[in-house]
Amino acid sequence: MTMTEVTESPLTYAQELLDELDRWTPGRVSGPRSVLSAAHRVTGPVDTAVLRAALGDVVARHGALRTVVVTDGARPCQRVLPPRPATLTVTDLDRDDPPERFLASVGRQEHPSDEVPLLWAYLGRYSERDAVLVLVGHRVAVDEWSMSVLARDLVAAYARRVRGAEPLDAAVMQYVDIADDDRSAQWQARIRRLVPYWRHRLRDVTELGLPVPLAGRGQAGTPGKVWTEGATSVSFAVDQDLWRRVVDAARHRRTTPFTLLLTALVAELFAGTDGAAVVPVLTPGRIPSEWDTVGCLFNMLSMRLDLSGDPTPEELLRRVDATCREAYVNDIPLMPVLRRTPDLAAALTSRDRVLPFFQYVPPPPVRPLVDEPAVNLAPLDLARSAMPLIPTALRWRLVGAGPVTGQVGYDPALFDGAWVAKRVDGYLHRLDQLAGDR
Repeated sequence: MTMTEVTESPLTYAQELLDELDRWTPGRVSGPRSVLSAAHRVTGPVDTAVLRAALGDVVARHGALRTVVVTDGARPCQRVLPPRPATLTVTDLDRDDPPERFLASVGRQEHPSDEVPLLWAYLGRYSERDAVLVLVGHRVAVDEWSMSVLARDLVAAYARRVRGAEPLDAAVMQYVDIADDDRSAQWQARIRRLVPYWRHRLRDVTELGLPVPLAGRGQAGTPGKVWTEGATSVSFAVDQDLWRRVVDAARHRRTTPFTLLLTALVAELFAGTDGAAVVPVLTPGRIPSEWDTVGCLFNMLSMRLDLSGDPTPEELLRRVDATCREAYVNDIPLMPVLRRTPDLAAALTSRDRVLPFFQYVPPPPVRPLVDEPAVNLAPLDLARSAMPLIPTALRWRLVGAGPVTGQVGYDPALFDGAWVAKRVDGYLHRLDQLAGDR
């Protein structure tokens, strides 16, 4: 295949999932405001012509940024278009303009999903040696992991341009490669073997969510009727000392910090539950060979947790650890599970018993491609994203590796802000207890 060819291939399972979610709530995935953005402080002189060329190199490297979904016949497929110039918008900023204002102005822009490349760059310049760079990617082409890869590759492409080296090559795993793997005989056999496992684990799933605490809640089981306009959030932090103790406690128990974070959530939200509960966990959906891949590759594992017998915190941690290990061993894409477990879609969008989503986003293991960059990008904690792709009414999300920032997104038609704030306080207290036990 040459860089000028147009190629077509089946959709990945992740792309099929995005298509399904867009049918639940039209525009949630494909709309012009369904984007992820990441802001970076830029120090040192920036040659905008070189930056624009480097962005083009990044677009050429990652086919997902040049991919559109088309319907030819009975089934949609992905069409990878040839490389084309990326969009770079340059704005001069006043010295007293905060980066937040510039990012907000970028957030008001529309970014259509049918106009490739699906990567846009906005450079706000305070001076010749100080600027803010905002990278925006459409959700059909990127996820949070991808944004780190794109920033890394942009730094490398810029350095190569400055030094007259060859542009970055495209020798990384692509969407089309993953689509081929998804349809391989080995992977299809694994899916056929494990779909019955997930159907069994998700039996009665519509009864295993969190009761909504407010009166007047709607009816359960109508996809797309949750988390529309008016969704809001509460932010919190796991400070450096608590995070250090969480990491230390996880090591002593031969488990992971993720397990402690999830256990504290289960203990807080499902206190007093005598039976089972399901917590969907969002994962990067990547294996090591796909760490350098740009694309929306997230997956979801539904953790069915045994809460019977009023377990102690230590026993609950043991059960959560066992559940997580088993779930990851039996990991398959969500889309085949949804097709064979129709109650799951109803449970994910229920307005009666809500499945609380959990996500921990550690720094991705993305290594620099150049030892001496010609431009420095320092990430700013100003990322903005669209509403969650899956229309859940309650989402618990943590990012980082000390300190860790947290955000609880919730539908205010179903959950009261004071109730959410109380749950956050309880969560931090339970996490502190878990981190302190030996």
